Amino acid sequence: MSAPWPADFNLIAAYRHQTIRSSHFKVYKLAVFRIIQGPAFRLAHNRTDSDGDPNKTKGREMKWNIARVENPPVGSHLARCIGLIDIGTQHHPGFQGGSPWNSRDVYIAFELCGVQMAGLYKPELKGKIFRVATTVKQSLHPSAKLRKFLVSWRGKDFSNEEIEKFEPKSIVGRGCRLTLVERNSYVNIDGIAPCGPTEKPPKATYPLIVFSLEKEEFDQKVYAQLPESLRNKIAKSPEFKALVGAEPEGEEPDQYAGEDESNNIPF
Repeated sequence: MSAPWPADFNLIAAYRHQTIRSSHFKVYKLAVFRIIQGPAFRLAHNRTDSDGDPNKTKGREMKWNIARVENPPVGSHLARCIGLIDIGTQHHPGFQGGSPWNSRDVYIAFELCGVQMAGLYKPELKGKIFRVATTVKQSLHPSAKLRKFLVSWRGKDFSNEEIEKFEPKSIVGRGCRLTLVERNSYVNIDGIAPCGPTEKPPKATYPLIVFSLEKEEFDQKVYAQLPESLRNKIAKSPEFKALVGAEPEGEEPDQYAGEDESNNIPF
């Protein structure tokens, strides 16, 4: 396969000076390599022609479109759960050569109390409260990530009776303390714990949402309120595809679990 560079693009490699030269630009090779190793980029070529036609091109230009996301600060934060979203059965490709698998997943969202965005990349977001989330398999098996997450949140394990009576929607609106860490340029939830005895999270600034793909609880209106990225993910699930074939039941589910101003976790 021939190289996608024009004929006048010369790569000059020297022991003391390694540069890339063309009629349009000159950059140090090391700088290019550093950009390529960045979070995300797209390389586009625009041709021009020497016949003077302004609709044609004459050489090629590099255009870098880097995806930028403002990360919340790492460390420990007082937070409140604002969303419990059933995203249905999702396909997961194998990690590092491992076998792929499918699992019925749930998306749990939190807002970081009082931690505001600076609007670094989107000025319209300045002053908005940071939101973070985690996605786990819907399983309360003792070895499941969701079970361990909830145990860390409440500070103790479940008894058999508590597990039988556990209501997932009860976590929405509840306070907690999250630990955030940075990995590969992104900040993620690394741990969760109960609020301290004197800590009282403020009321949520975002709506509290519960969304289920169970037939008796499915609500198209709540689905429409979700971010586009979540809607697209949910739409791929077999549970959603089975539901949209028929009109959902008219009775609306209990959308919000409400906020308890105490720090007592109800599970």
